[in-house]
Amino acid sequence: MELEDPFSLKNALAFGGIFALVIVAGAVGQQQFGSAGFYVATFLSGLVSSAGGTTSAVVLYRAGTVDQSSAVFGILLATASSIIVKVILTLMGPSREFAYRVAVWSAVLLVVSGIASLAVGV
Repeated sequence: MELEDPFSLKNALAFGGIFALVIVAGAVGQQQFGSAGFYVATFLSGLVSSAGGTTSAVVLYRAGTVDQSSAVFGILLATASSIIVKVILTLMGPSREFAYRVAVWSAVLLVVSGIASLAVGV
């Protein structure tokens, strides 16, 4: 397998472009379809990277476009979809036991995060 330099200008620009696209998609989704559009955009962005959905939620929250609870739920959706991708990739590996452990602990972490956000009144 031939690997590329992860710090190349090409890779940095590609990541930056995807990142910008995610932020714009979140804003457009929110503007055109309300919270549901924002949630779909953050979930889809999490399929690539949860960082994009998280950043989109934070930027839109700070701009006053989405409220606190919508931003937190969007972050949890981006994280959940990112976890789903990681579990699927792990299931494609040689060890099913490892994949199940990844799935269980990822789900536990996501549930605990959701409960914590509810506990602080988000």
